[in-house]
Amino acid sequence: MKVFINCIRKSSPLKDKIIQELSHSNIEWIDLYDETLEDDVFAVTVNTIEAVKNNEDAKALIIDDYGIAPFIIANKHKNIIAASFSDDRSAYMTARHNNTKIIILASEDEIRNHLSFLKIQSLSP
Repeated sequence: MKVFINCIRKSSPLKDKIIQELSHSNIEWIDLYDETLEDDVFAVTVNTIEAVKNNEDAKALIIDDYGIAPFIIANKHKNIIAASFSDDRSAYMTARHNNTKIIILASEDEIRNHLSFLKIQSLSP
């Protein structure tokens, strides 16, 4: 399974921490970050959605400041279920029960200092 990771420029440090953690796991991750998009949350979200749609078994993680805009944008797309979360249990349950394809993380949330939400089961099918 592939996990696509994307973020706005301001959330790049958190994305880098997550990628560092994922590189120690058996999850195949692909960094979609594009510096030219900077803080265009719409373009970042749509870019990630297209990657997920083109890879049927893939999931994605989008990181922005508050997590609201990518959540709204992603859920407007057909066959895409996105969820925002602030703890590892919510991420796990949402992925299991709602068939979530895209997880939204807010970099301004207090969770940014804790990587416990990155438990493998929250990203695994």
